[in-house]
Amino acid sequence: SCPTRHLHLPNISQIFSAKNERSVMQYVQFLKIKKAKELLENTTKSIMEIAEIVGFEDSNYFTNVFRKLTGVSPRNYRKKSIAKNL
Repeated sequence: SCPTRHLHLPNISQIFSAKNERSVMQYVQFLKIKKAKELLENTTKSIMEIAEIVGFEDSNYFTNVFRKLTGVSPRNYRKKSIAKNL
């Protein structure tokens, strides 16, 4: 018998949250913002393009999530990144 046979999605989500101190959705958003930060630092793509690349359909929502997780807007993050590399 497979030991994971009785695990259902809510159980997996609870286990993930307990081990990672964040929900699956919060972790996915963290990964999307991590990728967005890389793109902001290393490309000249627009914020709208970056939002789409990392999986946000709405660039305003992307900006809100980015600000919530980083403390700054994507535009200001890019400005700080450029200034830091001068």
